Amino acid sequence: MSAEQTASESGSFALDISSLNAGTYTLKLVANSANCVSDTATKSFTVYPKPEVTIASIDNQCDYENSTTVTYTTKDASTYKYYIVGQTALSEAKTAVASGTFTLDISSLDAGTYTLKLFANSANCVSDTASEND
Repeated sequence: MSAEQTASESGSFALDISSLNAGTYTLKLVANSANCVSDTATKSFTVYPKPEVTIASIDNQCDYENSTTVTYTTKDASTYKYYIVGQTALSEAKTAVASGTFTLDISSLDAGTYTLKLFANSANCVSDTASEND
């Protein structure tokens, strides 16, 4: 990928990295004067993988139960948080594993359908979200 822009003494520009895979890349900046004199600068940067999260299942619940088990999977995630939309606050961060479970407190919920949101974060502050209605 390359682009040409008119330069000033200092400034900034946006670099679209949306099509890049995770990895380390080198940006090469070439400045050319009107007199055909040029200079080059390089800088390496890293694109981190986006974590993936999926809610695999939520155990069946009855309105007299106090909790249920949620099964999830993650990839490239270090922590996860969750909440029931409109009902509970965001949980504290928990350590993510590739395939795991957690207990969800449902004691304050009336019978009905609710949406669970699960957020996975990588160690590099990249995130993903999964939702499930049950």
